[in-house]
Amino acid sequence: MGKIASVLSALSTKWSSDLGARGAAKMAMGGALVAEGLFGVVRGGSKGGGLMAAFIPLIVGAVFTAIGVFMAPKEYPDAVHITGSIVDVVPVRDSDGDSMYSAIYSYRVDGEDYSLRSSGRSSSRSTIGAPIKIVYSASEPRNAYRSDGIDGNFHYIFLGSGILALILGGWALLMSIVLVAIGIWLFQSGRRDRASSGNNTGFFRDLISFVASNKKPDAAQEQVAPEP
Repeated sequence: MGKIASVLSALSTKWSSDLGARGAAKMAMGGALVAEGLFGVVRGGSKGGGLMAAFIPLIVGAVFTAIGVFMAPKEYPDAVHITGSIVDVVPVRDSDGDSMYSAIYSYRVDGEDYSLRSSGRSSSRSTIGAPIKIVYSASEPRNAYRSDGIDGNFHYIFLGSGILALILGGWALLMSIVLVAIGIWLFQSGRRDRASSGNNTGFFRDLISFVASNKKPDAAQEQVAPEP
């Protein structure tokens, strides 16, 4: 953005006597900024970026956030927090056929024992008798879940990833919109300059004139060669 600001300053202070050339340069730069904002060739490299690509992390972020919300444990209006324990570990296999373990939890409410199976699987065997945190509904003690460990926190992985993707996508979208807006403003300003100049020369000739003027040193910087 700093380079863009310096170019805008140069366009407003230099070559003011040649409105046609300055207008052509503004239109060329404006078109380039609009293209960069829409397609992001410079920022995204060969894969591209810009306004279109900014929607990809936004969509991914929305999907991951929705999954995280869906996987979050249900909040009971009459929730009670107690300490339970691991009473058994059941060996299972994943989709690749590898050995995994699923823990069985136990908790007691009003002298009655209830059991609950883990919603996740682990490659390591849990320690039988280890204490865990349980949340259950006072009106229906069978409705319960583990609130700590991987069972109670796994949904945060999706929530965190989704929110991060939304932030990155939102920032990329904002930058693309800014580039497009500046590009449109420059392009329209360049058209006004060319219309005000009354110059009948072509667009590319004015653009070449602008570039050539840019290469000429300022009068204050020119040094007079000493006489032999």
